[in-house]
Amino acid sequence: MREEYRYVLLVRWNTPDLLEVRVPRDESKQRIDNWMSKAWSMLQPALTRQQFDEWDLNNTRRRLIQEEERHNDCYRIRDARILDSNHAKASFEAHDTQGNLFAADETTKAIRGLLQAEGECTHVIITWLPQSSAAPTQDVRTVIGHNHPNEVIFSGSLTATDVDYVTEQLRTFSRRTS
Repeated sequence: MREEYRYVLLVRWNTPDLLEVRVPRDESKQRIDNWMSKAWSMLQPALTRQQFDEWDLNNTRRRLIQEEERHNDCYRIRDARILDSNHAKASFEAHDTQGNLFAADETTKAIRGLLQAEGECTHVIITWLPQSSAAPTQDVRTVIGHNHPNEVIFSGSLTATDVDYVTEQLRTFSRRTS
């Protein structure tokens, strides 16, 4: 039996300063890169990739970890990958899918120690928690930096308001100074 698939590539201007390029999620990094290339080739008559700087979320991931304790009513970090100064990779994963990576003091000390020693957080999984007065209205799980420094992967079926909430949070953490 033959199955038909439809793929959606979405590009939108997210005021004031962000061009979002959304492509289908896939396990293959090559297929994701191909979808990105396809999106940019479709934009080519009006826009070129060189006109835009990619939103590097490296410092944002670092700030989310550093400020986790102050914002535990806003988000919970479940997983993180950190490269040390010698490019050794350390992965930290909560046992439970709803777990909090910072529940144990020794894990918190290890992660913060690596970051203080100029380690780089290359990947973080964050659950943005529902807020009583605004979005998100449900848990919103994101993977930030899986394959690329500017990549944000959303899991599940979400409203546009929930996605915009996360984008605004990332903007806010991007502007903060350490």
